[in-house]
Amino acid sequence: MKKILILASLLGALSLNADIIKISSNITSDYSMTSDNTYILTDVIFVTNGATLSIQEGTIIRGEPKSASQYDPGTLVISRDGQIDAEGSPANPIIFTTAAVVDGNGDYDTTIDYSTDVDYTGKTFLDSDPADSPLTAGVGYTTTAESTTHIGTPGGKYSFDSDLGSNEHRGMWGGIIVLGNAPTNCMELFTSTVDGDSGVASVLDDPFEGFIEGLDPTTYGELGVYGGGNPNDSSGTIKYVRIAHGGTNIGADNEINGLTMGGVGFGTKLEYVEVYCNNDDGFEWFGGTVNSRYLVSLYNNDDSFDIDEGFTGLGQFWFSLQIDDGQNGDHGGEHDGTNGNMDNLDLGSLNGVEITTTSDGGIGIPVAYPTIYNATYINSGSGDQSLKFEDSFGCDYYNSIFVVNSQGRFNDVGSDMDSRIAVGDCNYVNNSVIYNSTTVSNNAALNTSLTGNGNVFTDTNPLNNTLGNQRVNVDPRATSAAPSGVTLAPVSATFFISASYAGAFNPQETAMWTDDWTVFDANHALPTASR
Repeated sequence: MKKILILASLLGALSLNADIIKISSNITSDYSMTSDNTYILTDVIFVTNGATLSIQEGTIIRGEPKSASQYDPGTLVISRDGQIDAEGSPANPIIFTTAAVVDGNGDYDTTIDYSTDVDYTGKTFLDSDPADSPLTAGVGYTTTAESTTHIGTPGGKYSFDSDLGSNEHRGMWGGIIVLGNAPTNCMELFTSTVDGDSGVASVLDDPFEGFIEGLDPTTYGELGVYGGGNPNDSSGTIKYVRIAHGGTNIGADNEINGLTMGGVGFGTKLEYVEVYCNNDDGFEWFGGTVNSRYLVSLYNNDDSFDIDEGFTGLGQFWFSLQIDDGQNGDHGGEHDGTNGNMDNLDLGSLNGVEITTTSDGGIGIPVAYPTIYNATYINSGSGDQSLKFEDSFGCDYYNSIFVVNSQGRFNDVGSDMDSRIAVGDCNYVNNSVIYNSTTVSNNAALNTSLTGNGNVFTDTNPLNNTLGNQRVNVDPRATSAAPSGVTLAPVSATFFISASYAGAFNPQETAMWTDDWTVFDANHALPTASR
């Protein structure tokens, strides 16, 4: 039975004259969230039992930070038997952010015990007005100890400065996890886990099922399981949605991504989604077939776009902007084909791709093969790669722009890269631009592939901005439709929109598709400190 506690008092500026509605247990029947209320996820909340969670445009949903001694952050999980209908608009996006509050001095209130039933009456949220005045990205800590305390377990005072090179507002709640019934390649997970755990074996009854780390089936049963045999499966709609300041731990060393997708199918609609200041990846796919457009990964602590376990969806207009402080931001894309060795497995057709591996370390047709057009990745410059490939991953990148300040490159740590390139399964960044990369790749075959196939390498900035460590006033539009002489590749599937330019943004248009609904505003700058 779903338990919903309503605090009837109006809380002024804290809730913008809306009631506070706490969601404290699973949603097991259809439920609607409306913009005239503020909703607080007090724990890991599952939408299950065939229920649909409908969220009105302009609604704000807040997740509580995890308590000091428990892995219980406010987190929304759409289970395989649940649905989400979250469709905001450019003027009124749906916003997920933290329920953390401040004390009377405007500092983070370290006295709140989120393992209890918190009374929010008279309190002010740290991210008090996310729609009109988003919480600044760069808010430093007064001491290193306070920073360490904050990540994973909120605590410490904030200095509220505007230095984007400082530690940021991350790990302040959980995130969003969507689970579906589309195929994955979790065979290795299944065999290695089930052999020694009867509790897991009783739940994972399909070789291509997996479960999200931190949502162990021995504790959560089927609720955290993903994957199945329906590539056309639908988990609902996520459109014009912002996910900010999440990524705390849901288990030991298991940080939550901004948006995690496990076995999400082709029938799901995923467009116009921003993940901002998350403590782990921006977006991560574990298998599945879902297509997506207009994704923004902004100032997240790990990878921007992480692909695992046989994902074969299509993507277009992906934008990644990472902090350049030498300590945060990892890969623009970290792309894996499997989660382990899949030798001697004949998987047949997985996600529409014929899969046959051999006994030589998984060499053969990749077990993951997405196709991505019109990406723009602006990397951290801390030495991490623009793209990292491993474990039988295949992919086509077309008409994209990769901007690297210094050492970023295209890196491969898989043993089968040469074989994949030889059979044409690695058309990476074909007809794309890479800026100022002194080392293209650590793999000779990949290096040869990248320096051919219409790719252009130049030390001339292809974007309309001067890039600096602070990443303010960034205009990601290219200086021309085909910068540096790039020849654009035609689109290869009906899903893709024919775009006469490289990168995620049309350089000939004043307006950008990120305007209004994202933190990355029309001035191409992150919000400054408001306190």
